[in-house]
Amino acid sequence: MKTPWWRRRDYVDRYEGRLTILQVIGFWLLAIGILYFLIGPILLGKDSPEGVAISFFIIMLGVALAFPDMLKGQTRDISTMRIVVFMFANVICLLMLKVGWSKGSLEEVGLDSSWVWVIAFLFGAKAAQAYAENKSRTAQAEPDTTERDVPEVELAELAVEQNETQLRSMYRNIDTVSDTLKNGSACVSIYFHGSAPGSLPKEVPVKKRDGNIVKVPTEIIAEIGTASAQIDQSVDDVTGTDHNAPGSICCLVRSDVDPGFRGLVTAGHVFTGGAFDDYSGPVDEKRAQAAFISGTRKGKLLYQRMKSDRDIAVVGLSDLTNIDNGYVEVEDHYNVAMSDLNDPTKVTVLSKGGKTREAFILDYGISTDLRYGKDRRLMRNVILIGSDRDRTQSRTVSTSGDSGSPVLVDGRMLVGMLIGGNDRFSFVLPMRDALEESKFKPI
Repeated sequence: MKTPWWRRRDYVDRYEGRLTILQVIGFWLLAIGILYFLIGPILLGKDSPEGVAISFFIIMLGVALAFPDMLKGQTRDISTMRIVVFMFANVICLLMLKVGWSKGSLEEVGLDSSWVWVIAFLFGAKAAQAYAENKSRTAQAEPDTTERDVPEVELAELAVEQNETQLRSMYRNIDTVSDTLKNGSACVSIYFHGSAPGSLPKEVPVKKRDGNIVKVPTEIIAEIGTASAQIDQSVDDVTGTDHNAPGSICCLVRSDVDPGFRGLVTAGHVFTGGAFDDYSGPVDEKRAQAAFISGTRKGKLLYQRMKSDRDIAVVGLSDLTNIDNGYVEVEDHYNVAMSDLNDPTKVTVLSKGGKTREAFILDYGISTDLRYGKDRRLMRNVILIGSDRDRTQSRTVSTSGDSGSPVLVDGRMLVGMLIGGNDRFSFVLPMRDALEESKFKPI
């Protein structure tokens, strides 16, 4: 059946968004004002201007509410000048209606000829406002010579945003697509499980904000292997009662709510035997395992949280004997940024038992699969570190038992905690949000 013509017409712009409550009220006032304009003179009498004046006032109030943009300036904020001009214009229109409806001149209303200067001032102010807004619009339209182009960081983000879905649909063994920098220029780094296909484009198109299309190079990192949680270190470790799966210690912490509290942080999966089992924060008595450091009982598990961007456990220490020997005092958290990728920042990984390794920050803010026992979990906001400044040549710097190890810049700035790795990279989770969420601070 052919669609009727009245249904084929698109009378309403479907993409302009929903009306606000004030706009709905404005349209109702418009309808009421127009209706009152038609029947007001009949109800109040043809010789009375009140019906016309009231209906006009209601209509203009409805216009102001229904179309709020007309009272906004170039910055899209409410303009005081526009409101003043609108109000004066309404007053003038009301006066003219009153004069035209029942009076012969302005003098009969009570105004002398000097009123014309008020009108002149009003339109002069409006002209000045229009001139100022036009000048502002012209200034904004002129190109900014200090900003020659879209920054490389933003260009890399746009490249991933516009191409990731298509890349993943074409190549099923992609693990991660990440916006990065290489030699100071935007780059799209593509991580593959197994070998990379030969048909992968060396560049991807990017449509910039101004509509121009440019090319951004791709970087291929293949054979990254299967990532898994790394536990089973046997020297100077931390473990729970129920599992022979020791890990490393990240840092000592204090509590925001208990000044006398001292504890230590490690990976949450150290207390689950490597499985992904979330205790959801403060640990109840059934799960409050005793905690052992190198085989000696020194406290118990108080807090454990595992989710897409968390893998943390906090042990409350009951025995502080020699606990601070050999531990590095953390000065502050280190926030990884794109500048750390352009010229990869060197970091240090510390694992008890004398293991100290240097590595480089190679990527951050990525999502990747991590094997926890028999399960695979997608972990988010992961920082990649590796042995070489070149992502394509990197190898992992962590082994079994390194889960919980701190990753530091300049020896005292905490990048995060190591939780696992694959053949090419080691995986680190930032710690600031996790510790603040649990009301702990590193010491």
